[in-house]
This record gives sequence, C-alpha cells and structure tokens, in this order.
Amino acid sequence: MIKRKSRLSDMNTGKSGVILSVDGGKKTVDQLDSIGVRIGAHIIKKASLAGKGPLVVQTANTEVAIGYLTARKIWVEVD
Repeated sequence: MIKRKSRLSDMNTGKSGVILSVDGGKKTVDQLDSIGVRIGAHIIKKASLAGKGPLVVQTANTEVAIGYLTARKIWVEVD
C-alpha cells in the first residue's frame, strides 16, 4: 500500500496516520505534546468545520480540537 504525506488540515475526515513532523517553534511543539499530539503518534481526523475552522482529532484515547492554522503545521503519513 502506498502511503502519502499530508498536512493534518488537508486530510479527509475519518482518515488516520502517523505524525511525521510539526512545522513550528518550541512553543507550538510543546503545546501539542501536552495534549498528546506528538511525532510518532497515531492520529485520526474525526471531524472538521467547513472552511478554515477547527478540527477534532483523536490520539490514543483522547479527542481534542485543534485550530486550523495549527493543523496546517502538522505533517502526517496517511494510512
């Protein structure tokens, strides 16, 4: 199966993958890490609002909302 790299914001709802990298400074990386969104974690995009609204994602057993601009900084290898 061919896997592709995508920004979290561009993934289709219901898709999953592994976080490859985060384009951001230490503050952004630390904030995401504190909610379980970290490099190597499996992530599922559960929902998103139309346009540039926040997204709901699941990592481990936790669902969190992430702003669109932050989600654009997260690169995922899509399953």
